[in-house]
Amino acid sequence: EALQRFEEDALRILRALRFASVYGFEIEPATARAMREKGGLLRHVSAERIQLELRRMLCGQGVRGALLGFPDVLGEVIPEILPAVGFDQRNPHHDSDVWGHTARAVEAIEPEFALRLTMLLHDLGKPRCFEMDADGTGHFYGHERHSVRIAERVLAHLRCDNKTQARVLLLVPIHGQIPEPTRRRITRQLNQIGPDALRDLLRVQRADTLA
Repeated sequence: EALQRFEEDALRILRALRFASVYGFEIEPATARAMREKGGLLRHVSAERIQLELRRMLCGQGVRGALLGFPDVLGEVIPEILPAVGFDQRNPHHDSDVWGHTARAVEAIEPEFALRLTMLLHDLGKPRCFEMDADGTGHFYGHERHSVRIAERVLAHLRCDNKTQARVLLLVPIHGQIPEPTRRRITRQLNQIGPDALRDLLRVQRADTLA
């Protein structure tokens, strides 16, 4: 009885998504309906318990399906994702909405929590700064600034540890800054953010491009 089980402990809703992501399971239809019906109960679950399930879910092999299939459920714990769902980018460089691109970007990067969290948050500022030119092409100038503000709120709400927060908040605002492949520019970036962060940035940009 899925409804009753979720009423007993709403965290089981996220646990179902975690199982689907980690093991590649498909959620049984009646259970999926119950998850959506009882999703609001997740607002009463502690941030620490939610973060633990999200950490495991985001690092699963089937994360894209979980993100695309249940944005309404995830929106109960991270409402900042909801404006991205169905938001048409109107740009020839993107063949999906913002949320579809986000889900693919999360899947495309190594299954490490901070990196996958970066991809989850990196474009959430796009709906706030959408502009369309005379040709009908969409642009998102300055979306990185909006995205990092959203990321700050989400990370604080989820009670992420300081190291994870620092890593994500470094990468989100610079994810679009592709370094020129010259010794001078690479050396400058190494001096600015360090070798570990530069490697992370290259991973983020690769995932962003693949998505």
